[in-house]
Formats: sequence, C-alpha cells, structure tokens
Amino acid sequence: MRLTYLGYSGFCLETRNADFLMDCIGGYRRGSRPVAALVSHDHADHWRPAAVACADVLVRGMVPGETREIYGARIRAYGSTDEGVSFLISVEGKQIFHAGDLNFWHWAEESTPEEVAQARADYENVLSTLRGEKIHAAMFPVDPRMGRDYALGAELFLKEIQPEKLIPMHFWNHPEAAWEFARLHPRVAAMTAPGSYLIL
Repeated sequence: MRLTYLGYSGFCLETRNADFLMDCIGGYRRGSRPVAALVSHDHADHWRPAAVACADVLVRGMVPGETREIYGARIRAYGSTDEGVSFLISVEGKQIFHAGDLNFWHWAEESTPEEVAQARADYENVLSTLRGEKIHAAMFPVDPRMGRDYALGAELFLKEIQPEKLIPMHFWNHPEAAWEFARLHPRVAAMTAPGSYLIL
C-alpha cells in the first residue's frame, strides 16, 4: 500500500482494490481505479465537494462506532474533539488512522486551567476507545496556531496508542512544525510536500 500526502489534512491510500481519499480538498488526479472519498467532517479545510466529485463512493456523516465495508476495507468511525469523527481503515492486514480534527485542542497561553482540564478529559475519553488497536500509520494534527503546545495531542497519541508511524497534518503553511516534531520523535514521518508518500 502507498500513502500519499495531498496537502493540508488530505491523503490518498492506494490499496490493491481502490484509492481511498481522506479529507481531500484538492491535489488528487483520478486514474482507472475505483475511488472512495472519506470525509471526517464538513469544515471547508477538510471537505470540498468539487475535490472529491470523481469518487465512486462518498463516505460522509458517519457517527462514532459506525462501520462500513468498502472495496475490501473496513472503515470504523471514532470520536472527535471537534466536529465529525476520526476513522480507522483496516485493509490488507494493516490499520490506518486518520484523526480528522481529533486533538487536545487548547491554547495554554489563553485558556483557563479549567478549560485545559476539560479539553484534556475530552481528548482522553476518545483515546480510551482506541486503546488496544494496533495502528500501523496515523495521520494526526500538529497545529502551530496552538503555540507552545502545538504537538501535545500528537505526543499523547504516540505515548498512549503507540502507532508504528505518525504523520503530521493540519500544520497550515508551517511545515517546520512537522519537521521539528519528526526531529524529536523517530516514529514520526514528516510528509510536507504534496505528492510525497510512504510505502506501508
């Protein structure tokens, strides 16, 4: 399988049977293979109808716990700490996780201690549903807008869920955030140029 970065939070997972687009807002060119487009939520930076108009199957509006079988892959929705869901794709003996907007969202320089504690509790609640899953690759937000704790959610995900690989996303126009996080963690692969890919 090949996982290709399309930009922002968008990726394409190429399996034997199909291409699976995840939160694609552009950068994908359809070939001859079937295409399934997975949309975590309706924010414009994750969902642009024109970008996935080529898809044969559109998976949108899932709820946590829901499962769908598409082109030989099992897709299970998990919770989020923002809109919509995160999702886990089980295919060809591997499990690939896309966080959508799941993260430990807080701004330490601005949030009250109570707000930070609530944000952490909400985040830990979703993580608890993922414990025990063997995740081979996870795409997860590393967002420099959050200031000094820009990667704290990703660090906790690495520690508690222990994916084999974590790929930063949602870093806006600051690829240096992904590079720095990858420098600090050997299991992190920074793909910051659209078209870059990993073989899974």
